[in-house]
Amino acid sequence: MGKFVKYILLLLGIALLTFTGCARYTDIRPTSFKLESVSLCGLRSADLEVSVGVNNPAGRLYFSDINAEVVQSGKVIGRLTLAPFMLMPKSDTVYRLQGKAELTNELSVMQALSYVRRPELLREAKLNMTARVKLKSGVSKKLTYNDVPVEKLLKLLEQ
Repeated sequence: MGKFVKYILLLLGIALLTFTGCARYTDIRPTSFKLESVSLCGLRSADLEVSVGVNNPAGRLYFSDINAEVVQSGKVIGRLTLAPFMLMPKSDTVYRLQGKAELTNELSVMQALSYVRRPELLREAKLNMTARVKLKSGVSKKLTYNDVPVEKLLKLLEQ
């Protein structure tokens, strides 16, 4: 009976440590965002470099397969792909991320220019995002966020 109780207590202790360790991952917060450079690749795509500040009180995270689609009025008007990157553990660091943005055939170049002149037109758009996140231990999970309002993200960037 004593071994059984010790075994249960050990499992509870491991579960408690696991859950408190995972709780720190929910505390990861972006601290800054800056578009560093844009290099046009024809009329429909561009290579991007952005600086993103991240406060990471948790462990090391490796992000890969990062993709997003911009949807407006039910049509995908653009796609964004970011290169893989790693968040360093217990840090408040600025990361320079490389990516590629493309316009789909649903959006003409002239319409895209109207978004540049009047970015408030994008406030009605939504983002569908996916990314694969891998922990240092090797455990990975695919994250998916659908119908995220662009307006919500723009407010985060204004802070």
